[in-house]
Amino acid sequence: MNARIRLRLPFVVEVNGKRITLENYKKIIHLTRDTVLIDGWLFNHDYGMLYLSELNDWEKDYNLIDFNKKVVLDIGAGCGETAKFFLEKGAESVICIEPYEIPYRYLEINSKKHNIIPKKMAFTPEILKKFQFDFVKIDIEGFEATLIESDFLKNFEMPIVIEVHTGYLIEKFLNSKFKIIRNIQTNPSGIMHSILCKNII
Repeated sequence: MNARIRLRLPFVVEVNGKRITLENYKKIIHLTRDTVLIDGWLFNHDYGMLYLSELNDWEKDYNLIDFNKKVVLDIGAGCGETAKFFLEKGAESVICIEPYEIPYRYLEINSKKHNIIPKKMAFTPEILKKFQFDFVKIDIEGFEATLIESDFLKNFEMPIVIEVHTGYLIEKFLNSKFKIIRNIQTNPSGIMHSILCKNII
């Protein structure tokens, strides 16, 4: 049995400006081959690695408002990795929208110890009217096209950060008064996606 073996990977995580090798970061524990426990949050292995590898980027991409006592709508919540980030920034709660069964099961488990509200549903623009929140993060791997093709953004006033794929969609969001936070080239052929925001001073 490999239960409770500390995770060892060939990279260093920077947390609050301090470089920490995973070999000596004792809060990261492999529970099974597929599951990782990080600071009391249970993640599928791949989502846990995503959390560790993208934490610094999220500081730039998502930490754009004072989250103290705010409710965050997290669309494309995975296992709760960005919810963990928002709660650590002071959010009161995170509504986690996730359509896929495996990450949703982790959300349900994490909701027992952390102030997240898991909702198993696919994205439609109507979700933005269904819940009350102060900030929305959207990362839905291309399905953001349904949002820009609707009229929901015309009078949308809440702070929003969205990951947008393909130049065609990026241009459409820019024409809807979004601003680029960061451009990301995802492979050598030049396929790019961008992190964009709106209604953030």
